[in-house]
Amino acid sequence: MIKIGFHAKYSKEELELFILRFFIGLLSGFLIYYLSLTWIECLKETIHKLTITFFLKKFFDLIELKLSFPCVTMAIISTYLAWRCGERYFILWQAVTVFSFCMCLIMTAYIDMKTMLIPNACLYVLILSGLPFLFQPLDHSLLQRLLGSVAAAGLMQTANMVKRESFGFGDIKLMLICGFYLGYRHTIIAMLSAILSGSMFAVYLILSKKAVSHSHIAFAPFLCLGIITAIFFGDELMLTYFMLFYS
Repeated sequence: MIKIGFHAKYSKEELELFILRFFIGLLSGFLIYYLSLTWIECLKETIHKLTITFFLKKFFDLIELKLSFPCVTMAIISTYLAWRCGERYFILWQAVTVFSFCMCLIMTAYIDMKTMLIPNACLYVLILSGLPFLFQPLDHSLLQRLLGSVAAAGLMQTANMVKRESFGFGDIKLMLICGFYLGYRHTIIAMLSAILSGSMFAVYLILSKKAVSHSHIAFAPFLCLGIITAIFFGDELMLTYFMLFYS
């Protein structure tokens, strides 16, 4: 007779935290999806209609229990980010700050992907959600933040001077904000990740004949992907780089 034993790897408190993060991430994903849809619909309306009352009415009109691929994708991504924030940041307000910031980035990316526009309101929300970054302990100095902000936006504006409309003005404003919160080291990682992923996607579109060399694509999704990559994996990527080339 063989006795099979089972040893619980996680405590009850850890399982409860995991379940809590799961539901927070899931609900946040659905919320961000419908907020994004609402913004997209509002962008189609005339300016005088864009009031809080009109926005809320549109939001509740759009909510339905029907699942779609973008909705499920956002729910999965937000659930993963909720878990990552809980694992990486042990102080609650830090985890909430980073998660909220990432949710705003996802919303901005989806809106730009659908409309090729980044509404100023999204950028204002991004600024507010990222303000607690300024009070993170052992964080970047003011000089590092300014370098990150100016370097990213300046590089993109310089590219526009060399080739007209290389980057949209919304993309530049997005990196002006996020570069300040990230600092110059993590901004470099964010930009490199965005350019690499965006270039790979552009090559795929050209090879599959879905676009030509002078076509425009929404770049904010790749910028947001790069920013999230820098937030969660920036330190590890920098360490790997120095170990490979300077050890």
